[in-house]
Parts: sequence; structure tokens; C-alpha cells
Amino acid sequence: MDSDEFLLLHERYKSVHGFIHAKERQFNTDQAKLGAISFRWLIGNNLAPSCSDRPMSELISSSQLWPHHLLKTITRVEAVEPGDADACHFLPLQPGYTVLFEEEIHSKPTKTHSVGRSTRYLTNDYAMLHLETRSLSSIVAKALVPSNPINQASASSALPKCDGSFDTFVHALGRKAHRPAKTEGCLPNIKLVRSKLKHGKCKAARPSVNAARLITLSPMNNDTIASRLLTSDIPACNRSQETASTEHILRLHGIEPSVVWHVLDGVSKDLHGKAKMCCP
Repeated sequence: MDSDEFLLLHERYKSVHGFIHAKERQFNTDQAKLGAISFRWLIGNNLAPSCSDRPMSELISSSQLWPHHLLKTITRVEAVEPGDADACHFLPLQPGYTVLFEEEIHSKPTKTHSVGRSTRYLTNDYAMLHLETRSLSSIVAKALVPSNPINQASASSALPKCDGSFDTFVHALGRKAHRPAKTEGCLPNIKLVRSKLKHGKCKAARPSVNAARLITLSPMNNDTIASRLLTSDIPACNRSQETASTEHILRLHGIEPSVVWHVLDGVSKDLHGKAKMCCP
């Protein structure tokens, strides 16, 4: 799991170790053993210019989380089949091992699983929370990293010219900037095709998860990182540090930070306006 992903467990599981053993007792058979458990991402996005300095529990309680087709999988080492693998999302299993996904057994793990009409993710006694967008300024910082010199050059030129709309923001920064529109359930169906935005109607509403419910899955008596995080007063982010880091990156590219903050204020208002239109 990445540092922005949190496994939340029902109070009956005192630890991740206990959770895995409970599922093995439930689903192991004489023919096959449970070798992996897959989790659907439940996506949360903060569409404000800066990250939130509220405690994580407050931030999540006020959020709606949206099901995603991407899965993450935890796998027993002895069950792994040597060879090529998408190690970021799953490892292939040896014969005789199965994978559990949304309380159903499958013969092999996959990277994706269509949400479709399924609502099984609403009744699981566990959840994989993924805070995909920490802030709009974090998207800016990622777009200007040296690892992508082509995008970096175009972004540093186009970003100050944005008019504060989400469209110009995506045109300036590319696919990273488009990701919130793909995962946020209360936004229109906006697609990025060959660097052009195509606008559609509001998405068909998939049931979202009220994140306050998820906090009840990870109470204080669970010995997990998510439990400690959600029951502490530690801020979800150091906003002043993020601001300083973003402004340092902008200045390295010859961009006046105040211009970008003005742009991000406009983009945030535009996104929240679109969300209110789709989910009044």
C-alpha cells in the first residue's frame, strides 16, 4: 500500500494479521488456500487549492468516497508465482491458491474490476481508502517534476495563462489534473481525448460511501496505522510546508506563486460549482 492508502477494518479484527487469518479460516478449503485479498479503492479528493490541516478524522468525515475500478491486493509470499507481475497492484498466484474480492472467491487476481451496478463495497467489513488528490497545488507540483521534461516545459508555460477554469487547468497540466474528474462521482463526465476535453452529462450516480461510516470500521482498539491516524488530532497535512514547497517549485520555473494561487482558487470554485450542479 502507498502512503495515501489506508486499510480500515471492523472492530472484530484487532490487527491486519488477525484480519487475514480470519479470512483464511473462512475461505480456505481442502482444494485451495486463500493466497491473496483484493480491495477496491474508495477514492477521496480534496479539490481545494491547498491541503487540509484539519485532523484526518474530520477531513474524512466530511468527505464522500467513490468506488474505483482499480484494485490493490495483499498476497502471501509463499503463494506468489515467480515471473512477470504488476507488482504495484497484484502478484500472480501459484496453482492451489485463490484470491478473495468483495467476499467472493476468484481463481486469480486482477488489476481492475468494473464497478457496474455492484454495491458490495458498501457492505464489506473492511475498506481501502485512497486519498487520491491531496490538493490542487499537489497536482501542480507533480506536473512540474523533472522526471517528465516535456510536460514540465509545457506546464510551466501554460499554467500562468489559465483563466481559472478546470478546462484550462487540465490543458496546462495534462492527465494528472484530469484525474479528479475521473474519480469524483459528483462531477460531469469529462473525458480527455488526445489532449482535448469532451464534456458529457453528469455521471450516473454510483452509491458513495459516507466516510464517517468507515471510521467506525477502524476504532481505537485496532492495532493499525489507519486506526491511530483516525483517532488522533494530528493534522492531515502540514499546509504551510506544502505551500512553501509548491512556491519553491514555481519559482524554480520562473512562475510567480501569487498568479498560480489565483488560478487554483478559480479552478476550485469551478469544480465545486460543477459538483453542486450534478449533486444538488
